[in-house]
Amino acid sequence: MPDNHQQETAVAVRQNVAALAPIPLAAFNIRDGVFASPAAFEHGQRMARALSSSELVPQQYRNNIPNTLIALDFALRGNFPPMMVLQGSNVIQGRLSWTAQFIGAALNSCGLYTAIRYEFRGTENNDDWACRVVTHERRDGGELLHGPWISIAMAKREGWYSRNGSKWQTMPEVMLRWRAVSFFGRLYAAHILAGMPSADELEDALGVQTAPAAGPVTFDAAPPVADPLAALRARITAPTAAEVGATIPTAREVAEAPPAAVGTAAAEPRRRGRPRNAPAEAAAVAAAASTAAVAAAAPEPAIEQPAQTEPAAAGGDSLIDPF
Repeated sequence: MPDNHQQETAVAVRQNVAALAPIPLAAFNIRDGVFASPAAFEHGQRMARALSSSELVPQQYRNNIPNTLIALDFALRGNFPPMMVLQGSNVIQGRLSWTAQFIGAALNSCGLYTAIRYEFRGTENNDDWACRVVTHERRDGGELLHGPWISIAMAKREGWYSRNGSKWQTMPEVMLRWRAVSFFGRLYAAHILAGMPSADELEDALGVQTAPAAGPVTFDAAPPVADPLAALRARITAPTAAEVGATIPTAREVAEAPPAAVGTAAAEPRRRGRPRNAPAEAAAVAAAASTAAVAAAAPEPAIEQPAQTEPAAAGGDSLIDPF
């Protein structure tokens, strides 16, 4: 009889090998979404990893597997191509929304309505110019459906017309069509859109804007703070040219100036750290130079010499020789 331990070991090995084998696609229905079963979730992660690594997906999905996995679930449940959902959705403050282009494409491809048409009334480019979506409920010609009228007057009242970076002033016809199809989709095809609002409606509700502004935002530089001691520091460390010229004589002045007379008062030496008084120093230098010039021009006084005495006669009594 075979050993029971060997039989248990063989069964465990077969189970481990089966666990490592790839999951067959027939084990789950991918159209049920990536959260329908653990097998679908594992398969959806591999798909999301491949999509998020592509450069063709928007920024909110690039290298972001969780966001891509959620968008992939919407695509599989609604039978949409994954790139159609990734390119036609926006994430605004953590909420998923659809673009008007995606809503129009979803209505035309779902098979529940005839091709959507746009009806206009009023005067072109005036406030009464309005647009709405008109279609039939079934392909075979069911009930006629029409959406609400969207006019330029409504756009002005709601603040869409004057919004920063808005296209209402440059392409009003296109903006009327997009708003009309968004309103129609919210009213008649909420199940196709999974109850998610359009990007325009979400911007209006949250008071945000995904479109770039008309120009770059610039900020004025703060005015420099004036230093009250800056002028004093500059005066002490770097005297002005007038002060330097008044206090420092040129080479010619040094060569031509006569030597100062003995006993004349010299200029007071400058103290360290005190600012120069240019007029006072210039006057002192001029006075010293004038005094020196007067002294040089005056005649030298005669110096009285002592009288010469006749030497005493040799052998005289009046001369005492100490030696």
